[in-house]
Amino acid sequence: MRKDLLQTGLFHAIRAFLRVVDSGSFTAAAEQMDLTTAQVSRLVSDLEKRLDVKLLQRSTRHRILTDAGAEYAERCREIVALMDEAEAKASGTASSPSGRLRVQCMTSFGHHYVAPELADFCASYPEVIVNYSTSQYFPDLLARGVDVSFYLAESLTDSGLVARRLGTTFAVVCASPEYLQRFGEP
Repeated sequence: MRKDLLQTGLFHAIRAFLRVVDSGSFTAAAEQMDLTTAQVSRLVSDLEKRLDVKLLQRSTRHRILTDAGAEYAERCREIVALMDEAEAKASGTASSPSGRLRVQCMTSFGHHYVAPELADFCASYPEVIVNYSTSQYFPDLLARGVDVSFYLAESLTDSGLVARRLGTTFAVVCASPEYLQRFGEP
């Protein structure tokens, strides 16, 4: 669905009404909304008809809020602010991330690579509460509610998880000559 198809209806009329109130004229509101003055006037008239109340007293020179219009505008500002906030959060464009982030990783990896970065992360995003834990065993991430995990593995056991390769690690088996003499070569 195209976004311009969403620019109709009650919410659109409320925004037009608030623009008229803020700018003091239908013409200025129309310019701000990229509409004609007649369209903005019609939106406000339709809103008044829906509510069965006069929101604005109109004259050729002035637009004055009625008592009902002033109260309605105040409530509508709250609604528009909440709607803008909800849209921003839903679209991922909220001003700053917030909420809880559950992070789990292998103990040694976390100690060397993850924990040192957490302080900077928390300072950059103070609205995010980080729950950090370590484990040597790969847990059931979904059952434990883990959002992000760091584990060394060749592949994922659960195809419902999403993996990103962060790097490659190498292992070398070493033994002293005394050990090999005592226990033999593996």
